Amino acid sequence: MIFVVSNDFTSSILRGNHIAQALGARLFFADLGGVRNDTVVFVKEADRGLVEDAKERDNRVALDIIDFYCYPGRGCTFADLVDVLIVPNRQCIEWYRPRFPNSEFAVIPHQWDYRIKGTAPQDYCRTAYIGKDFNQPECWGGPAITKSEDFLQAAPMFNLHLALQSRDDMAWLLKPSTKISTASAVGACVVTYKDAGALELLGWDYPFYVHEGMDVNEAIVYAQKTFGGPTWKRARERMEEVKEKTSLEAVAKLYRELG
Repeated sequence: MIFVVSNDFTSSILRGNHIAQALGARLFFADLGGVRNDTVVFVKEADRGLVEDAKERDNRVALDIIDFYCYPGRGCTFADLVDVLIVPNRQCIEWYRPRFPNSEFAVIPHQWDYRIKGTAPQDYCRTAYIGKDFNQPECWGGPAITKSEDFLQAAPMFNLHLALQSRDDMAWLLKPSTKISTASAVGACVVTYKDAGALELLGWDYPFYVHEGMDVNEAIVYAQKTFGGPTWKRARERMEEVKEKTSLEAVAKLYRELG
C-alpha cells in the first residue's frame, strides 16, 4: 500500500503522512513511485491522469474522500475509477453510491492528531470553541481558538469542546467528526449536533447533544451544569471509548484491512 497526496494541508498530513508512517508505507506527492499491483490510497483529491496511470499499472485505487464534497461545486473527476471509497460513517454510503458506481466502501473514522499532548484538567468546567473562525457558532461569546497553529496546544486546556460549526445537509452527512476525536484525545467532553458521524462515534444516548428544536446555548449550559456529576462522568467514559476508536493505531488497523 502506498499513499498519494496532492497538497500539504492538514487533511493530507493526518490522512496521508501520519497513516503512512503508522503503516510503514510509502508516501508520494502527486506521483506513484512506479508502483504496480498494489493498493494506492489517494488522499481527498488527485489528477485523473495520475489515477488512470495507477489503474493501467494494475493497482487497486482507494480514495479517502474526507470532506471533499462538503464544498459547493465540487465533483470527483475520476469517480468511475475508484475501487474503494473511504468514508467517515455508514450513513453516508448511500449518498456516495450513485456517485462512485464501481466502488466498494470502507468506513474509517478520522483519527485525532497524535501530536496533541496532555489531558484536560478537571478542576472546573473550561469551555471553548477550537476551529476555523468561519465555523464558530454565532451564539458563542466565550473562549475561541481560531488560528490553526494554536489548535494542538489549546486542545488540552479545555475540558468541554464545542463541535458546533456551521452546518448544512451535506456537512451533517459527510463531515468527519474531527472535533469530537480531538476532544476525546485530551479527555474532554463535547457539545455537538446529532450528525451522522457523531451518532456513530458517540451513540444515541450520549448526553451532550443539541437535540432538534433545542437552543445551542441551552445545550452548552446544560453540559456545564453537569460538570463533575454522574452525567459528566458518563460523557467522559463515552469519550474515552471514542479516543480508543479514533487513535492512530486503531485507524491504521482499518487501513491494513483494505489489503
